[in-house]
Amino acid sequence: MEINIGISNIDESNDFLKSLWAEMEKEFGKCGWYYTPVKQNNRIFFGYMRIGDMGELSVSISYKQKGTINNLYFELGKDRKEIPKKSELWNRLKNVVRLAKSNQGDFNYYRCSIPIESYYPIASYETEFFKIEIISKESTRLSFLTKAYDEKQVKGTSSKKIKQIMDFLSLETNGVYWRGESSTVDQEKTILKNEIYQDDEFIDGMPIKEECIVLSKEGKEFLNQIINPDIKDSKDIEIFLKACHHFHSARKYDEQEFSNALLIDGDSYPDEIEKRKNDLKIASKMGESHVELATTLYMSALEVVTLIGAEKEICSACGQPKYQIARRVRDLVKEHLGEHLASDLNYYYNLRSKYLHTGLLIEDEEFGGYVVPQLDVNSKSGCKDVIGVPLINLREYVGYCLREYYKKNLLIKS
Repeated sequence: MEINIGISNIDESNDFLKSLWAEMEKEFGKCGWYYTPVKQNNRIFFGYMRIGDMGELSVSISYKQKGTINNLYFELGKDRKEIPKKSELWNRLKNVVRLAKSNQGDFNYYRCSIPIESYYPIASYETEFFKIEIISKESTRLSFLTKAYDEKQVKGTSSKKIKQIMDFLSLETNGVYWRGESSTVDQEKTILKNEIYQDDEFIDGMPIKEECIVLSKEGKEFLNQIINPDIKDSKDIEIFLKACHHFHSARKYDEQEFSNALLIDGDSYPDEIEKRKNDLKIASKMGESHVELATTLYMSALEVVTLIGAEKEICSACGQPKYQIARRVRDLVKEHLGEHLASDLNYYYNLRSKYLHTGLLIEDEEFGGYVVPQLDVNSKSGCKDVIGVPLINLREYVGYCLREYYKKNLLIKS
């Protein structure tokens, strides 16, 4: 059974498919997938869909260009037999496809609620599209609005959005975040506080007020912007959120590195840091040094952001594109932190590249608590560094640059 669809871009194609699967469930009841995608010539086979008690359908599409849908195909069973024309199944499938096309964009709205944990709760904030409430000394309930064609698809769309939210919160506050247990929401008592915000130009540590992690006013606006289900993220914001993911991943490795130091002598640290040790003790044992990974991810976060609006320069000699990524990273840092720190981060960027491409280790493996001065041709000082990259400083510099970037370039002006 062949049905012409005629969709010419990938976003509309995927939207149609989501609408189609929702309509299939409405028509046939629960539709389970044996999902085995295969591409052959200009045809993509999704696999086999079980439609209620009527057996299996082989489902595929053809395309003229990648990411588009020319025709949609339904066939019976693994043998892919032809569905008899004008049969009951043939008519029902034709009607499902018609409804899927006509109902594109006709979403249902859903309210999602999850606990998010960190070392402190996030202060309470509320907008039209999200609400943050304190539920314990480490936990916060995040409720937000999302949209999908049916409830079954909510889990996927909300899961992606939750990760983006936590990644942005990490950048916004220099913190680490993870999903809490769902039972925590029901067991803990909600404690509401008035909205409080960061001081201007926060850069170091974490923005803590009244034993809560606080956002900037711009951070609250941007969070509302990326959660708003009626605003489709622009390509620039999608790139920025990928940079946030790099930052959050780096921050987790960075925290494990920090926990190693805590485990050496916890008695010399403030009491509030003690609670970190249990959470991080096992993670920190998985590798004695995370400096290389954290440095790579922090610098990659800057690199990703410089892709926004970047124009490819073409080499006049060979005709190939010149990306000049290191220069763009340096220019970004210089804009927000000045020439001196731009030079430092450019050095760290070069160390990262040597680690990735030649295996050069950033942290001195010979250092065992006793300094033996030696030379190193790759070092900025010409000597072996005991600590190749100060991760806390790198975290704060990168975080500050990216926060300033979104505030200046990505906020929708009201």
